Amino acid sequence: MRKEERFKLYLYLFFILFIGFCVYSQLHSQSHFTEQMTTINDNVLISQFEKQIARLENLIRKLNNIQTTLNS
Repeated sequence: MRKEERFKLYLYLFFILFIGFCVYSQLHSQSHFTEQMTTINDNVLISQFEKQIARLENLIRKLNNIQTTLNS
């Protein structure tokens, strides 16, 4: 194998490994980003759920007051 052919082979190998590394790092960072967004969305959903529970508890309290008023 001539030096020129060997150089081209090493160059191709370097580019293939470099592209593989870029793809791997992109996929790895994307999964981390997705995990962060899932956590953020979970926190938002939990806070919205807690607000809905507070509204329902308030509504139940009002209905109990109305029932007490009607019964007396």
